Amino acid sequence: MKTSKIIALLAVALVVGLIAYNLVGTTANNTQADFTRASEGTLQLQVTATGVLQPIELVEVGTQVSGIVNKVHVDYNSAVSKGQLLAELDRKNLEQKLSLAQSQYNDAQTALYYQKAIYARNKTLFDDGLISLAEFQEVEFSYKNAVSTVAQRLADVHTEKTNLSFANVYSPIDGVVLSREISEGQTVAATFNTPVLFTIARDLKRMQVEANVDEADIGAVQVGQAISFTVDAHPDEVFAGRVAQVRLNAAINSNVVTYTCILEADNSSGLLMPGMTATISILTKEQAGILLVENKAFSFVPDLPMLNRYIKEKYGKTADIEKLPTVAKKDERIVWVQEQGTIMPKTVQIGISDGIRTEIRAGLKAGTAIMTALVDSKKSTEQRSTNTASKDKQAANE
Repeated sequence: MKTSKIIALLAVALVVGLIAYNLVGTTANNTQADFTRASEGTLQLQVTATGVLQPIELVEVGTQVSGIVNKVHVDYNSAVSKGQLLAELDRKNLEQKLSLAQSQYNDAQTALYYQKAIYARNKTLFDDGLISLAEFQEVEFSYKNAVSTVAQRLADVHTEKTNLSFANVYSPIDGVVLSREISEGQTVAATFNTPVLFTIARDLKRMQVEANVDEADIGAVQVGQAISFTVDAHPDEVFAGRVAQVRLNAAINSNVVTYTCILEADNSSGLLMPGMTATISILTKEQAGILLVENKAFSFVPDLPMLNRYIKEKYGKTADIEKLPTVAKKDERIVWVQEQGTIMPKTVQIGISDGIRTEIRAGLKAGTAIMTALVDSKKSTEQRSTNTASKDKQAANE
């Protein structure tokens, strides 16, 4: 009998002990905190933009004469050298025009010889006083007019010779044919505008990107800054280059103001092709060996009762933080640091930021632990349990 009572008492004591332990356990460590540390590192400020890849030098080859295309000697992607024959136009009409101009020039020369002889004869008669001044001036006018006509006809001959030379289309540069706009048998009309027959890129080993930079970022972009970019065709490749030009002319599209920046890049690998869309990062500033803190440390504002409870639970001290501190300067921030066996607010002076990390100019040392989150673990557990029960009930109803 006594043994049974002893066992019953021990069981009751055990149950009471478990309950007390659970109560103490759930109230002793209800709060949990997350920390980050100030550390030295390198901070890079970048401007992002998009643009289209183009050859550095692009030449559109045309012709000033009309005619039928007799022969095309190159095609897309053909490598050409300066002075190489690209295409030939029909020469018959041009040769006929040259022949006509030459004939008219010969006629003008014959007329000039005749007028020159008349002028010489009448000059002698005028000098001897045998003809009047009016008669001599008429002869002199006819002679000078014949001289002018010969000059005009000679110019016509040179023009038709030049037009005949345009029947052969030559490459003006060393490069690669990007486009061919004509085919054999096609008629080329150069009446009002010069038609484009070929588009040639000088050297595809060097490319340029025409990037559109937002007006909010253009102030940080300067000639000579380093760039990196990717293209969709080679997502695992990162290409490098530099800023070659910042154009002053603004483009406005749907009330968005952008500026064109010309960025040069190396293409010795041959992976880049004209027309590809590039996603660009322009390195506008870089500082090494500076103290950095994650930006989430600045946005953390603790709940003071919870913070005081955490300090008491964690460090065994009675905290007396009753008011959140404030700052008066725009380059200062409040962070909550772990120092002297407690958690305390500290004012720090900040510098540049990349949106993820910020430079600390004064107020912290490397390695300092900074609080970034403080939560009530019991409430979080109860909330998760409530959410789980709600989901289970909803699933059961479905």
